[in-house]
Amino acid sequence: MMNTKEAARKWECSIKTVTKLCADGVIPLAEKDERSRWIIPNECEKPPVSRFRLCYLMDMINQLKEGVVYKHIKWGISEKELVEGYKYLIENAMVSSFDVHQLEKELPSATVTSRGKALMERENKEGSSQRKFNINFKINTGVFSFETGYENTKGK
Repeated sequence: MMNTKEAARKWECSIKTVTKLCADGVIPLAEKDERSRWIIPNECEKPPVSRFRLCYLMDMINQLKEGVVYKHIKWGISEKELVEGYKYLIENAMVSSFDVHQLEKELPSATVTSRGKALMERENKEGSSQRKFNINFKINTGVFSFETGYENTKGK
């Protein structure tokens, strides 16, 4: 087992990043010890992409089942990140197993597991706490007109 400091050294990132990955549920085997410190199995690897992106990849499996055409998808990440993302999801039992090197053929028949669905629900819940507020004012006195706006983003 590793602590967050050891995982940070192994994964070449900050302790804060490791803590966030654990807290976000992206490292499914990570758990807190009796002193509320994260402990991570030695075989766990750093996710290749963010929780949001992992959830996006799982959602695309559902979208393909609903008729989306693979060739029309704009993934927003490189082919390598795409393959690594799906490989990570398979290795952590978030999606069913398939050949990640034949995504166009394999993805439509893949399924999201209960663990993957739980991560997606968590992302939907926690991701929705980020709200965008817009306030617009317009004053018109007939002779004089004034318009202003304000935007504030709260959340993560």
